Amino acid sequence: CSNKVSFEEIHACIEECITRIPFEVFRNEVNTGSTKAFEKLTTLAKGEYIAYCDQDDVWREDKIETLIGCFIEDKINLVYSDVQLINERGEITADSITALRKRHLLYEGSGLAEKLLIKNFVIGCTMLIKSDVAKSSLPFIMEMVHDHYLALMASIDGEFALYKNPLVFYRIHEENQTNTLTRVKNKKDYYNYKIQEFLDRILQLEKRNINEKVPEFSSIREWAKARTAYYNGDVTQAKTIWKYRLLDYNISLFELVMLKMPDFIFQFALNKIKRGKI
Repeated sequence: CSNKVSFEEIHACIEECITRIPFEVFRNEVNTGSTKAFEKLTTLAKGEYIAYCDQDDVWREDKIETLIGCFIEDKINLVYSDVQLINERGEITADSITALRKRHLLYEGSGLAEKLLIKNFVIGCTMLIKSDVAKSSLPFIMEMVHDHYLALMASIDGEFALYKNPLVFYRIHEENQTNTLTRVKNKKDYYNYKIQEFLDRILQLEKRNINEKVPEFSSIREWAKARTAYYNGDVTQAKTIWKYRLLDYNISLFELVMLKMPDFIFQFALNKIKRGKI
């Protein structure tokens, strides 16, 4: 249901490009957005593992084979890799996601749910997840992008494996849905998309009883509520934000300082962050 490209053009492209494996095409009656589309595909998937494919990235031919080889223990629920960055023309611009996002760390092992409650570090187009884990996570919540939600659910009772070399050419352009601060142009946008949206996500996860499975959940909820109240003028909440600053020190310090600065200073700092300068 793209409003930019006709279904006939999409189907013709699929038939031209996918020649070595069987495929089925499912079409929604209305455009449901990416999260709901991936949710539907998860219900339809029949394999032992699920790999989620974004429309503008390029996989290395050995990506799936390599990731399957990383499932060396039963307790591993999810495997993912680093990426090489490419631009609109397919030219390589960096050899790791960390070159673009200075504070993006790639984790593996167990006990990662707390980190994923704060922010996602799994790039969805690199991810291979056990099908039963993905299906047991249905339905997705609309307050999270599908890869972030699935990574969180996979982390709760299992481990992650990381293949440290890039297996995907990850395309970066102005319209990336997950670009850092893409939708943020001013303080109000920052509040809507980074503060209020985070609190909404935490509250929805609480309805799924995630709070009973992650010991740090109550601290994260209080931090989220304090950030919302602080933006809305309750300066006493600065103490709570500082108390839980180690949940994300950079976010806590940025909001405590920059949200009280004049708009032009906030805008200046925002632009620096978007360009990866700070």
